[in-house]
Amino acid sequence: FLCQKRFLDPFFHVKKVLRLTRNERRIRVLKEVVDEFAYDVIARKRRLSSHGSPLGPDLLSRFVEHGRQTNEEISDSELRDVVMNVILAGRDTTACALSWLFFELTRKKDVVEKIIEEVELVCGVGENADYSYDTMGKLKYC
Repeated sequence: FLCQKRFLDPFFHVKKVLRLTRNERRIRVLKEVVDEFAYDVIARKRRLSSHGSPLGPDLLSRFVEHGRQTNEEISDSELRDVVMNVILAGRDTTACALSWLFFELTRKKDVVEKIIEEVELVCGVGENADYSYDTMGKLKYC
């Protein structure tokens, strides 16, 4: 909705720069929160790398490690863009997968019945149900 309003508004850039609307001010605040999170993650990775600690297999660690090994400094701004791309891509991919899953489940009543049966068998029912990570990991059909 916000993107559509911005697209149709010929004064969008002026409103954005001057923060003339409540939405633009809110976007700025939220962007700062996201930036702070991303820069904090980057700083932690850089600290670990500078102490020679092994970094994980995640994408950000690989970028930081590559920059350290090749002496090609990757700016925090570039790494922030990497972090944001991963977060947004993961969110969109997960949302799409879940939407498709539920669409397909509406078409397969027998599958839904098997899932319910297995969840009730493995996790339990009512107040005594256990939906912990470990218990859910025991589900085979799901």
